[in-house]
Amino acid sequence: MSKKEEILHYWNEQAIQYKESPLATTPDIIAFEMEINVILKELKDGQTVLNIGCGNGVKDIEYCRHRNIDLKGIDFSQEMIEIAKSQSKITNELKGRLQFEHGDVLKLKEPHTYDVVVTNRCLINLENDEQHIKAISNIYDTLVKNGVFLMLECTQQGLININNVRKEFGLEEIKERWHNKYLDEDKILNYVKTKFTSVKVNNFNSTYFLISRTLNALMAKQSGEINYTSDINQYASKLPPLGEFAPLKLFILQK
Repeated sequence: MSKKEEILHYWNEQAIQYKESPLATTPDIIAFEMEINVILKELKDGQTVLNIGCGNGVKDIEYCRHRNIDLKGIDFSQEMIEIAKSQSKITNELKGRLQFEHGDVLKLKEPHTYDVVVTNRCLINLENDEQHIKAISNIYDTLVKNGVFLMLECTQQGLININNVRKEFGLEEIKERWHNKYLDEDKILNYVKTKFTSVKVNNFNSTYFLISRTLNALMAKQSGEINYTSDINQYASKLPPLGEFAPLKLFILQK
């Protein structure tokens, strides 16, 4: 089985196990909600949106409920897409504005079509830097003139930063999951600045990660179990972002 097939198998199993739950894509529900909110702030009524790596469609439903947009979600996991489709069928108020289909970020076929393209921890499931660049190039071609790519992805540099803090607390370093290849932020920024007219970086959940992956992790070390919905995590999610302590960042790239 190739690495790509192993990754696909993993996500199919996640879909089968967790179905329409946010746990299908992350154990951290607070971070999940923060990701929805930061994307919603960038979406505007009337836009056509493509979400690549949509998973089970939970976030897409929220986007369409809060914004009058036309959205297509694609994912390379057929099991995820089946769950997403089953959810959209029972969401009557979104009929005609939300659709899901099987797709691959490395094989996009709709040039100059979308006002906004979203990825959320999608590109990190590719195997190497070259595929990261290929995917971003494909997404660029998919956007209309002045379109926006909302790239919500994990970076190697952000992971190093939070691990340096964890080291000060005597905590083990967080490692990339076996099925992930975090983006090299320096390489990616050098590339996107040659393609996009505007490049912004939003470290929206830096404070949350700083607290949840240190203080909350210390409490978990004592209790023997991580509580992602602990009071301290809830409080941390309300604080303004400071520094660059989260692997996950929102890159706002305008064509």
